Formats: sequence, structure tokens, C-alpha cells
Amino acid sequence: VSQSRTESIAIQSDGKILVAGYGSSPNQEVFVFRVNPDGTRDTTFADNGIFIYSPDTLIQAYIPFILCTESNKILLIARVVESTSMQNVTDCVKVFCLNSDGSIDSSYGNNGIVTTFETVGCLSSAIIGPYEELFIAGGKYVDGSMHNAIYKISENGSIVVEHGSTGLSAIGVDYDSEFISQLYFIQDTLLCIGTSYINWDYQRFLTVWKLEPTSGDRKSVV
Repeated sequence: VSQSRTESIAIQSDGKILVAGYGSSPNQEVFVFRVNPDGTRDTTFADNGIFIYSPDTLIQAYIPFILCTESNKILLIARVVESTSMQNVTDCVKVFCLNSDGSIDSSYGNNGIVTTFETVGCLSSAIIGPYEELFIAGGKYVDGSMHNAIYKISENGSIVVEHGSTGLSAIGVDYDSEFISQLYFIQDTLLCIGTSYINWDYQRFLTVWKLEPTSGDRKSVV
């Protein structure tokens, strides 16, 4: 991949290192490169050590997150721009599921790929929950302001729901704009850490939202 840029690193249970990023050749392509614990290329992974996703329709892709599940699957989460025009940009978030050898796990989602929400403003965090469900935090515009959205994807990629649609996705009622930067699990609580804005640049402060991980209902705001 030419002009490549590394965005995320994960370590598998056997000590092998996954390096994810994107590059241009000729459009933006997403890739995962795997090396052995001693730093040598793992040629048994995908195509001589590297997995590349570059569909014909893809214009740009950004891949800030790579995660490993307890069942030894590899999840790549990318923001993908599929088309542009003078009026708008059509983008979405895609999740790619790979087997440990770098091949696509066709049993996950739609032939190994899950497409989540469209027209997002950003992709900020992703985490695997206690039951290998995937939680993705991103931004979406509501009445001209950026607010949070969290999506939950089932272990096999068959179910995609907006998590806490009655709670977190209505989080904009508190402030003019909000942005989640990190997701964490502490026992039975999903913590969302981010920044809240009043009139954007005039006042900003750290905010922690606590969610019930099954329903997504808000427990409190710290």
C-alpha cells in the first residue's frame, strides 16, 4: 500500500502484533499487517502478511480501530466515504471480521462485513463488550450540532442497533454539542468519556456518561 499511515495496533493472545492503517493506491485502502512477536513478518497471515480491502466503489477509508475477540476473531472498524458530490458526502462505518489467518469470516454480517450508520460526522471509539458484542461510538449532526451515537453489533454481526436510542442518542438535550472520545467497560457499566460544549469554543468540559450496557439507558452524568 503506497503512502500508508498507521492508525491502530492490537496484540493477539499468542503475542502476534496487528498493525492497521490506510493508504492510497490509487484510492484510499484499508489494511492490516501482522508481525510475529520477534518483529518478523508473519507470512501465514492473509496475503504474505497483509490484508487489504479496496472495493471498486471506495473513495476514501479511514481505519482508526482494530480489535481482537476472545474467540480469536479480528475486527476492523473503518469510516468509509463511498461517494461525494457538490451537495454532500455519503459515508458510513464498516466493520470487517477476519479469521485468525487473515481470511474474511463470511459467517459474520453480510459476507464478513457489517455496515452501520450513515452520514456520520466522525468515528471516535470502539470496544468489545462482555459477550463479544461490539460497541461503536461516533458523531452525528442534530439540528446543525454534533452529538453522540453509540451502535451495538451482535457477536455474529447479524443485529445492529442504535444503543440507548432513548437515552444517549438524545444526549444533545444537555448541551449545545457533545463528543465521546473513549468507551470503557467497568463490570456492568459502560462508561463514555468525552467533551461537552456550550457555544462551542466559549465553554467546554470533560463529561462522563454511565450507561446500562444491555438497554443503553443512561444511569447518570458525571
